[in-house]
Amino acid sequence: MKIGFIVVNYNDALTTKKLIENIAPYKCIDLILIVDNHSTDHSYTELQKVENKHIKVLQADANKGYGSAINFGAKYLKEQGIEWSFISNADIVIEKETVLEKLIQDIHEDRAWIGPTIKEHQGLNRGFKVESPADSLLLSLPFFYRKFLKRIKYDDTYYTKEILPVEALSGCFFLLSLKVLEEVGYFDEKVFLYYEESILARKIEKINKQIVLDTSVSVFHNHAVTINKNLTRIKKYKTLKKSQRYFQKQYNHANGFILGIHKTIEVVTVLGLKIRYIFKK
Repeated sequence: MKIGFIVVNYNDALTTKKLIENIAPYKCIDLILIVDNHSTDHSYTELQKVENKHIKVLQADANKGYGSAINFGAKYLKEQGIEWSFISNADIVIEKETVLEKLIQDIHEDRAWIGPTIKEHQGLNRGFKVESPADSLLLSLPFFYRKFLKRIKYDDTYYTKEILPVEALSGCFFLLSLKVLEEVGYFDEKVFLYYEESILARKIEKINKQIVLDTSVSVFHNHAVTINKNLTRIKKYKTLKKSQRYFQKQYNHANGFILGIHKTIEVVTVLGLKIRYIFKK
């Protein structure tokens, strides 16, 4: 079985090169693919310098979002005979090759999506429950949303086994069947950023494949380094809300009333952020 590794880069060649230096010696990876998501800086030129027979660098013809970049890379890898691929943000640190080897050992014909524990600055990400329309409203409330996070988290008592089924996994690092990805129609490119994981979870759910977490291994995520470099706070929030409404409408069949409340929350929150910035000046 041939294993690939996709890294999506946008205006962050330095961070991407650090990850490539991290994983380049790992023999369990057959082909590393860097997808430059049409960077506006010198990233593509810089990343081409690391290209060799084991590392390929491609550039998308436009920045159509994170999911689109993954689709672009996945289709290329599939043409090269790759069956499963790791998908990774640039700001991931993998301490040992045994982490990847263990996840590869977890591959099974009934599984589509496999992930490790993600260590982040604020704690552990060990999979999550896909939010319902009601959950989405509660999680959108400014100042109060933290009180409702437990609605989409598994209780600590759930993590008693090495391999556990979860509804969805963190999108920053995972192992994915490229055959299944093709079967479900790839990532939804109508979402530019955010909610890719929830949408993929809904798609995999329809074909009765498993999504599993391996609690025995972990990677470190220097969370949101790339996103924060390339999106202002207001733009980031508006992108998040747009993706949330799209997911709730297309994949959770939320009604117009719920979608209207989401839009109202967005307008009020953006106004509050703008007023805050004015007073800070």
